Amino acid sequence: MKKKIAVSVLILVLVMVCALFALVGCADRGDENPSGDQNPSGDDNSYGLNFELNDGNDSYTVKGLKDKDNYGTAIKIPSEYKGLPVTKIGESAFNFNDENKLVDVEIADSVKIISYSAFGDCLGLKSVKFGDDSQLERIENSAFKNCRNLTSVELPKGLQSIGNAAFSGCVKLQEVSLGDSVEVIDSLAFGDCGNLLNFRLPNNLTVISSGVFNNCAKLNNIVIPNSVIEIGDNSFKGCGSLTNITLPINIEIIYSNAFANCDNLTIDCEASEKPNGWSNYWNRD
Repeated sequence: MKKKIAVSVLILVLVMVCALFALVGCADRGDENPSGDQNPSGDDNSYGLNFELNDGNDSYTVKGLKDKDNYGTAIKIPSEYKGLPVTKIGESAFNFNDENKLVDVEIADSVKIISYSAFGDCLGLKSVKFGDDSQLERIENSAFKNCRNLTSVELPKGLQSIGNAAFSGCVKLQEVSLGDSVEVIDSLAFGDCGNLLNFRLPNNLTVISSGVFNNCAKLNNIVIPNSVIEIGDNSFKGCGSLTNITLPINIEIIYSNAFANCDNLTIDCEASEKPNGWSNYWNRD
């Protein structure tokens, strides 16, 4: 009888110990993610990303990958992490300089800033997608510089500024679509994009910065809006395929070499007086 009681007690103890371990395991998993979902954003790739809490503790920045030696051809930036919005892609976050891997990037609507060189030197990158409700405001310097396989990009309608050399060296880029909310396109933003064919400048732009289309040898069509008052040095230097440009009535300043080496270009100017920096040749007719 005593043996039976002892065995029963031993079994009971073992059951209680197992239950305790199970509870501890659940508690640990719950601390990592209370929802029980391995990926709180619902995106299969977000658990492979590094995040940093922004100042104010109300949003996150994507800092890059946890394992830069082990990733797929596509990356999707999630809209949320741990219940807070992802609003920024950090400096050099995906600057891998590896032409055989990263091909497609999808950026969540919540992202407002793409930082310096975030995707710089992603030599194999072919596609960058934004949602219809993207809140993107700024593409900073060199963000997509030397993405040599990028052929086209449709930028969000709410975008306000494009930084220095943001798309410079994207040698296969042929088409760029952007809305009228853009107020700043910084110097060399599309420099050395040798296959860029046409470009519609936004209606709120006042300055065409220096070298912004430098050496865009195949650029054959560009419309300069009436809002532009200044054209920077080397803005269209080396755009040998340009045959005609009309400068709007409000143009005030044209800096040196703005149209250097545009050997086939005829310029029509609607201004009533010769803009500063214009060559001595001025014929209103």
